Amino acid sequence: MEEKIEKGQQIGQLPKRDVLTGNEQFPFQEDRENGSITPNVLKSFISSGKGGYMSYITEYNVSIHHPSFGIDGSNRYTLEGAIVQVPEDIRTAGLKVSFLNNSGLVETWEFAGGVFENIENWKSNEDKLTDIRDEAIDKIKDAESDAISNFSSQRVTPDMLSESTKQFINGSGGGTINNLADDEDLVSVDKGESLSVLKFADRAYNPDRFSGKGYKILRRNIIDGKNILTQEMINQPDTIYEIRYDFDLDGAEISIPKGCILKFNGGRFLNALNIKGDVENKYLMPEWFGASNDGKTDSSDAFNAIVRICRSIRCSNKKTYLFTKDIDAKILNELSIDMNMSSFIDFHIVINMNDGINDWRSAYSSIGLSIKEGFIMSKGSDTKYRNWQIPVIISGVPVHLDNMNIRRVPYILALADRYIDVMRWHNVIYYSWEDTYSDVTYRLDAINVVLRDGTISKMNEGQELAGDAWIFNSVNEFRGYNEKRTFDYKLGTFREGLYTNFINCIQSNITLTQKIKANFTGCHWEISGVTIEGSGGFIQANFIGCYFYMNSRILSENQGVTYIGCYFRGLWDKAGDMTMPEFLNNTDIVDMNCVFFNCRIGGTLVDTNWYKACYYNYNRTTSLGMRQYVMDAFNRGNIELRDIGNIINNRGNGSYKYTIYLLCGENIPIAKRVLNIDITDSDKEKTPYFYINPGKNYGFEIYRESPNGKKEVVVGFSSVNDVETLSFQDFSDCALIGEHDSTWSSMKTSVLLWKPVKDDIPDKTLYPHFFYNQGVLMSTNGNLKSPLTDFLAIPYLNVGVTSQRPGNADNGFQFFDVTLRKPIWWNGSSWVDASGSTV
Repeated sequence: MEEKIEKGQQIGQLPKRDVLTGNEQFPFQEDRENGSITPNVLKSFISSGKGGYMSYITEYNVSIHHPSFGIDGSNRYTLEGAIVQVPEDIRTAGLKVSFLNNSGLVETWEFAGGVFENIENWKSNEDKLTDIRDEAIDKIKDAESDAISNFSSQRVTPDMLSESTKQFINGSGGGTINNLADDEDLVSVDKGESLSVLKFADRAYNPDRFSGKGYKILRRNIIDGKNILTQEMINQPDTIYEIRYDFDLDGAEISIPKGCILKFNGGRFLNALNIKGDVENKYLMPEWFGASNDGKTDSSDAFNAIVRICRSIRCSNKKTYLFTKDIDAKILNELSIDMNMSSFIDFHIVINMNDGINDWRSAYSSIGLSIKEGFIMSKGSDTKYRNWQIPVIISGVPVHLDNMNIRRVPYILALADRYIDVMRWHNVIYYSWEDTYSDVTYRLDAINVVLRDGTISKMNEGQELAGDAWIFNSVNEFRGYNEKRTFDYKLGTFREGLYTNFINCIQSNITLTQKIKANFTGCHWEISGVTIEGSGGFIQANFIGCYFYMNSRILSENQGVTYIGCYFRGLWDKAGDMTMPEFLNNTDIVDMNCVFFNCRIGGTLVDTNWYKACYYNYNRTTSLGMRQYVMDAFNRGNIELRDIGNIINNRGNGSYKYTIYLLCGENIPIAKRVLNIDITDSDKEKTPYFYINPGKNYGFEIYRESPNGKKEVVVGFSSVNDVETLSFQDFSDCALIGEHDSTWSSMKTSVLLWKPVKDDIPDKTLYPHFFYNQGVLMSTNGNLKSPLTDFLAIPYLNVGVTSQRPGNADNGFQFFDVTLRKPIWWNGSSWVDASGSTV
C-alpha cells in the first residue's frame, strides 16, 4: 500500500499499514491545545453535530504535545510528571496517556477513573495487552487451527486470525506474519505430495561471499538398522559439522577435510578407529567417541580415535576410564591430556616413536606430551598394573606431568635416547603397596631410557640422552620397598648431560652419575632407606635448605657436593668410610650454615650442639691477664717437623709457607703467625707440626703456600670445653687438628682436606675488632659481617653470589646464583634463567 501524508498534518505521520482499522491516532490543534484523535472518533463527532474536538480525545501523547517540560527540560517523563500536563477538559475515564520514559521507551497508561493525579488509578498498557492476549488465546477458532496446520504451506494470512488476535498484533506494534524460508538460516525442502517442510539451512564455505566457516548439520543416514556416516556427508573443508545423532563409522576410513571443527551436540562417533585428519577443535572428549567412563568398559578405542585427528583430549570430571589396549600416538609429537580429576586404569601410551621403536622420529617439540590433573592406577590395591614391566609412557618428546597421583605402577616413563631439552614434573606423588609388589626386584626406575635396540634401561645406560632444563617440583615418595625391605626403586638414575633441578621434593630416591649437575632446593628425606647416591666420575650437586634424617647414603665417594643451610639428623655412620671433610667436600660446617644433630660421619661424632666453632664467650677471656697469656702461648709456638714413621707424604721438596691464624673468643683479636719450613728428601716421613697450649675454646685457620705457588686452607676448632692443647699437623693431602687434655691424651682428632684458595691469602688482622662467633666473623656488637667467605672462594664451584659467576663457563653450564636465589645457565653468550630471560 502506498504511504500517504495528509495535507495539514502537523506532528508525526500515519504508520504504514496494509489495512487501516480506523483506530490510528493523528494530531490536531484546537484553541492552542494540542491533541490527537482517531478516524472512528472523528466520524462519531461529525455525526453528532457537536462542537469541540478535545472532548473526543481518547489518547494524549505528552512527549509530543509538551516536548520541553519533562525530565531536565526534555521530552522524557515519569508517570507522575506526565499526567499533570494533560488538559483538564479531557481527564475522563478511559483516557490513554503515552510518553517517553527516562530510557527512551514509550510507556502507555490508561486512566481508570477517580482522582486523576493519583497514580493508583492508572493501569499500564502492558497489563492491557496481557488481557487481550489471554482473550485471543481463549478465542482461537477453527480457522486459526487450520492456519497453524498449514505452516508447511509457507504462509499464514490475516484472514485466518480472529479479531482479538489481530488487535493483539496491532497493539504490539503491528507487522506481517509469514514463515517463508529465507534460504540463509532456513530452507524449504519439498517432501512430495504438495508438502514442504522447513529445515535449518547448511552454509557452504565461500570466502568470496564472506561466509566465514561453512556449517552443516549431519542428518541421519539409516542403513541396515545403523546410522552410518559416509565420506560424502563430511567432505567440505573449513566447515563446522554439527553432530546431533550417534553415527557409526563402521570401521570405514573417514578423512576429516582441512580446517574443520566437529561440534558435538548430543551425538557421537562410534567405531571410528580409521578416522583421520586434523580438526581445529580446542579439544575432544572421549565420550564423544564412545567412551563409557564407568571404569568397567574399555575406553581405549575412543582415545585412539581422538589422537588420529586432534592433539588435545579433555576428560569428564571425576570419571574412571579403563584401558585394555595401549594408546598409539606414535605419529604425534604434541599431545595434551586434561584428566579433569578423573582416573586412568591400566593406561599406556606411546608417542613420537616409529613402529619398530628403534628409531626416533625426526620431528621434535618442546611442548611434547602433557598430562595433568588426574590419577593413574591399577584396578585395585591388590592388583598389579596391566603390563607393569613396561613403562606407562614411552616417548620421543618431553613429558610434562602436573598435579598427578600415580598408584601401584612403578615404571612411569621411558624416554628416547636423544636430546630432550626441557622436561617438567610438578606436584607428582607416587603410592606403592607393599603387598602388591612384595615379590618384585625392581629392574627399572620411574624414569628410564629407550636404547637404540629397543631395550628399556635406566637412564645412565643411555648414550645420547641429555637436556638443559629438567625440573622436578614437589615430586614425592618415589621410593620402593617390599616385605624384604629392599630399597631398590627410585625416581631415576640421572646421568651426564642432564641439568636437573629438584625443588621441594619429599622422600624420593635419586641416583646421580657421570658428571651430573644437579641442584636440590628445599628437599626432604626422613626415612631409613631413602638414598641420594652417586657413582662414576665427578658430580656437581648443591643442596640448599634440605632436610636429611637417617639417610643410608648421601653421595658417598664423590667430590663437588656442597650443602648450604641444610639440616642433618641421625646420620649415624651412613656415609661409608668418608671423613667429615670428605663428606662436606672440604667445606666448613660453619661456612655452610648447616645443622647436625646426633650424627656420626666416618667415625667422627658431629653435632652442632657440641661442634661449636669458638663461640664460647667466657668472661675470663676478657681479662687482660688471660688475653696476654693466650697471645703469649700462640706467639711462643713454632712449626717443626715431627717424625711419624712409616708414612710417606706426597709432597714435593722446597720451602713451605704457613700463615696461621688463631681464632679466638670475644674481645681477643685475631692473632697471626707466618712460619716457613723447608722440606727435603730426608723429610718424607716427617710432618710439619704446630700447637698452642692452652687451646681451650680456640681454633686454627691455616693457609699453606707450596713451592709451586699453590695456595690451600684448612680450618679447625676445639669442640669440647676440657681441651687444654690444640695441635695442627700437615699430612700433605690432609691436615689433622688434634684436641688433647691436660695430660696430652688425645681427646679427638679431626681430619681436614686442604681446600684450594682462589685468590691471595687474606690478612685477617685487618679486622682487629672482629671475633669468631659460631664460626662466623662477627663484630664486637654482634653484627654478622662475613658468612660463607671461604666457601664462596672455592674455584669452579657452581654456587655463589652474582659477582662470582665463572667467566669461562662451557655452554649449558649451570650456576646457582645466591644473590638471585635461583639457578641460571650460560647459553654461550649470556646468563639466562629457566624462562630464558637474561639475568
